[in-house]
Amino acid sequence: MDSDGAEVALRHFVQGPARYGSSQFIEATLALDVRLARAMFGPQWRPIRLELMHGAPRNARFRTNFFGSPIEYGAARNALVLSSADMMRAQPNANPQMLRYLEQQIAGIARSWPQDFTQQVEQLVTANIAGGGADVDHVASLLALSRRTFQRRLAEHGLRFPEVLRQVRLRIADDYYATERRPNLAELAHRLGLADAGVASRFLRMHHQGARALKARWRE
Repeated sequence: MDSDGAEVALRHFVQGPARYGSSQFIEATLALDVRLARAMFGPQWRPIRLELMHGAPRNARFRTNFFGSPIEYGAARNALVLSSADMMRAQPNANPQMLRYLEQQIAGIARSWPQDFTQQVEQLVTANIAGGGADVDHVASLLALSRRTFQRRLAEHGLRFPEVLRQVRLRIADDYYATERRPNLAELAHRLGLADAGVASRFLRMHHQGARALKARWRE
């Protein structure tokens, strides 16, 4: 959850290499968020906006009608944005059984959070890298650490942040060419958190012998 004054963004992401269908899965979970919110606030409730990392479909009318709010395609995150007031609104008809169930779910998520520090860092980098959100200060803040303490903890594990970032980018690039039928360097640059297609191309030449070699490997 990202909180920014009057707005709260409920972020959704697929951890690890994303295969075909990940964008549909993200949209489905965002749609479930909306259905739950309407069950609580009434059928006319609408989010402030919906943010989706993938490009716009040929026909976006169904999504626009369902969510009832502006949709930003090609965004830096997948998120449902609502008001902070809605997030804090008391529920007079709250279900105590549902509360217990949700508490159990949250406890399960907490148990699944990796205990290994380097795995925690890799997860956070993977979740935030698109659009350039996985810089050292942001990842350190997500772990409630200062920049200096964060870098010291990485050094204790024999790592530096640029190396973690490089490894995550390599994994994302490899998966992108393994699953994308029509790879696009501009889109890949966004996913890797790089400035543009030219920077992405240089990254691939340095680590993967270039985009053509990577594409050919997955078409063999």
